[in-house]
Amino acid sequence: MTRSVAELAKEVEGATGLVASPMPGDPANMPPAPRLLWLKQVLTELGVGVDFLAGADELATTARSMRTDAVMASQQASQRRAAALSTLADGPVGLDR
Repeated sequence: MTRSVAELAKEVEGATGLVASPMPGDPANMPPAPRLLWLKQVLTELGVGVDFLAGADELATTARSMRTDAVMASQQASQRRAAALSTLADGPVGLDR
């Protein structure tokens, strides 16, 4: 019978009371882009081609671009909010008091 890693971890936890936790350098703790680079390095060291990961490279590039766009949009929105608040703080414009 083949057991999954999760099943084995539960069995060890039940027998010993110890809970396995990922190590700091564990790829499972890495963000996606560094994890992809780690995977490529390991596959290359094993002599396995990494051409099949080209789609993942494209996705990583797209994600990076989308994050950059989101940061820029957030900064622009913050500037517009600050300008609107400043205008409101200055009082009504064009009305006689």
